[in-house]
Amino acid sequence: MAIDHAHEQNNKLVKGKGGVIVLTENASQLLRWMVCGPEMARVVHEFEISQERIKQEQTKGPDIIHHEQVKNKQNSFVKQV
Repeated sequence: MAIDHAHEQNNKLVKGKGGVIVLTENASQLLRWMVCGPEMARVVHEFEISQERIKQEQTKGPDIIHHEQVKNKQNSFVKQV
């Protein structure tokens, strides 16, 4: 990915839905956005990934096996056969 394309993608993440119209009118706000915006986007991205992992783990559910697949049953079957 080209560096300018990466910057555009990062800016899109940082801006969010509100855009930067208000930020460009105030120099100190624009400077704050330029400094902390990419870091905030990274933190939000990590949070979203962790939430997806938690959802995936919760939807797996318990391991369901047949009652005859338990190790004790398998051992007794081998002894009897």
